[in-house]
Amino acid sequence: MDNMLFTVDEVKIIGDIIGCIYDRTLSLARFTEEFMQKLKTLVYFDKSDFMFFKYNSDTDKYEMESFRPVNWSHNEIHDYINTYMHNDDVLPILAQQEYIAFRNSDLFSLPARRETYYFQEFARDANLESSIDANIPLPEDCDTIAILGLFRSN
Repeated sequence: MDNMLFTVDEVKIIGDIIGCIYDRTLSLARFTEEFMQKLKTLVYFDKSDFMFFKYNSDTDKYEMESFRPVNWSHNEIHDYINTYMHNDDVLPILAQQEYIAFRNSDLFSLPARRETYYFQEFARDANLESSIDANIPLPEDCDTIAILGLFRSN
């Protein structure tokens, strides 16, 4: 069995990540950069994002409030926000008040997912096939949903 204990260096990185989360002097952009840079030393990913969005029941669509992607192209950002966000299969799962974190391969049949419009038109070319997604529940009186996504290409 592999050693499942954290090294001293890993514990220091985790401490730095936690410190980054609570550092009120950081702008959202700087926080995103620092958080993702530190996290990447523990968990490999090609792309990532912090997303804050709302669900509009009148239009039955998600509306972006703030999107902080790392390693996304300008076209991918534009296309996701304006077209593909409304077909993203993980958003309904993450739009909960309970803490949720999962690998998309744990919830979806990847061969079946590869056949979806969202995957065929966006996720495949954007190299977003494998992901770890987590929501960040906000106060109940806040109608905003916050999520973190870490992505790897196939």
